[in-house]
Amino acid sequence: MNSHFSNANWVGIPHRDFFYNGLLKPDEALTQTAYAATKQEAQRRNLYTAIRFQDWTAEGKPADVSDEQWKYEISIGTDYAVSFGRARYCARLPISQEQLKQVITFLNGRNALYQNGPKTFETNVLQDNCNHLTHNALAAADFWHELPVHQFILKAALTFPVPKNEIVNLLDQTQRHDIGDLHALYHDRLTRKSLLEKGWLPDTPGVILDSNPVKTPNEIYNTQLSLIFYDDPLLGHYHKAFERYLSQPRYHDLKANLLWYQTLYAKIAAERRPLSWWLKKEPSGFVAFYNAYYVWLQNQQNLVQRGLTMLTENASLSTGSMPALPGRAPVGPEPVNGP
Repeated sequence: MNSHFSNANWVGIPHRDFFYNGLLKPDEALTQTAYAATKQEAQRRNLYTAIRFQDWTAEGKPADVSDEQWKYEISIGTDYAVSFGRARYCARLPISQEQLKQVITFLNGRNALYQNGPKTFETNVLQDNCNHLTHNALAAADFWHELPVHQFILKAALTFPVPKNEIVNLLDQTQRHDIGDLHALYHDRLTRKSLLEKGWLPDTPGVILDSNPVKTPNEIYNTQLSLIFYDDPLLGHYHKAFERYLSQPRYHDLKANLLWYQTLYAKIAAERRPLSWWLKKEPSGFVAFYNAYYVWLQNQQNLVQRGLTMLTENASLSTGSMPALPGRAPVGPEPVNGP
């Protein structure tokens, strides 16, 4: 998502490596040559052929640079090759195929508002920023509640999302209930709906926190800018929660993640109470939820076992040791949020 666009809310950049690193290999420095080559490759891929930019984006364009070339100059490091000028914090949330379809429908619907006019896309930090888009894409999949765009400015100022906060919010949301507490899960409308309709619960194997610094050495961008939290000055939840998630191996190591869930699911299965026990305290509608929950649990146990088997097989086929997995946030310069 970028305020540069006039006929789109967002663009998709094909290929994960190009989106994150342009043409650079993981251990390569960002040079002027690599910067220019990545821009040329982006234009060769026609990333913005269908995208019109706002008129004001032409300010500062050199006379010898075409309008099309300029699109790629002002978008590199933000829309593609993002590690050139930014550090990133990402959270991976596995979702079902049905939920993915809901996300796609939502995102396509957002672009459809502007693709053929007459509306022109306008964004601002408080009322409709890039985090509203990603937040509401997951809301479309019933992960959490929608965050309205274009709210009254004073209300928006108290609720607008920011990137680092949203990572913590996402991880918090996966744990909003003890996954073994059937009472709490059943009485949460969103959780009950996602299990009964999609066979899915938010606390699932594969939830991973990924943290990567900006490319260094770096001939183009300042690498000493910080990505901040907007935090409660008294409780400071976001800083504490983020450090807590970083300190737990299951949030940044896939094998540790799978082993943690294997133990958790075994404990839940061992502590299973009969349906008759639950019906003494829960309404009759609990029956369908109870049955769906234990089908879900068995499927999750199978998933974890398949994942662990695949990791072991991959290791034995290569060097005999575990393959490289997402690790703790690498030590490096402070995260940056712009050139």
